[in-house]
Amino acid sequence: MESSKEQTLCFVSWNISGQKNPNIYHFSNELKAEIFFLQETYIGPESDLPLEKPKGWQSFFTVYDSKSKGVAILIKDSVPFKYLCHDEDYSGGYLVLFCHLHGELFTLVNVYNHNDDKEMLNRLQEYLREAAEGVLVVGGDFNIVLDLSCDRTSKADTVKHKTLWGPFKKFTASLNLMDTWAYSTSTQQSRHSHIVKMTVILD
Repeated sequence: MESSKEQTLCFVSWNISGQKNPNIYHFSNELKAEIFFLQETYIGPESDLPLEKPKGWQSFFTVYDSKSKGVAILIKDSVPFKYLCHDEDYSGGYLVLFCHLHGELFTLVNVYNHNDDKEMLNRLQEYLREAAEGVLVVGGDFNIVLDLSCDRTSKADTVKHKTLWGPFKKFTASLNLMDTWAYSTSTQQSRHSHIVKMTVILD
């Protein structure tokens, strides 16, 4: 009996820093992106931004007053997708989407770890320990790095965000998260970038 064709999903995490019309179509073509995790979307109660209803994509996002927060998850229409439910933090710092992708159960989590909110990762950690199901994929902008030996260009910024280090390490350890970018990429490259790409292989 022939084995079924291997399926892959390409995730791209991108801090758009409040861009009103980020060119998701360009990066989707260039990076073969199928799912975007966007941070610092600045989507507020009165806004009407293109990324709220992008053509050819399903969009889920937080709404928050602060101009330094907000996250969104965009899923390309061509991806076999079944929505189950979603949840978000009251501060706009994270979005959790429960869904089926290619028939497999996923918990997708997009995070913006704001320097002024020291408790957000603790809230998210407890929530995911209770609610996460299937394949857990966590992405976003944590304003901190796991390994300075790999992230050589991040040393200066990491010192400024050192108060986030403890909650971040606890968060990754408690959920047994692996840095897939570091695992699949040479340590000679830097992760200090606004865009990070990751590919997930499905059985």
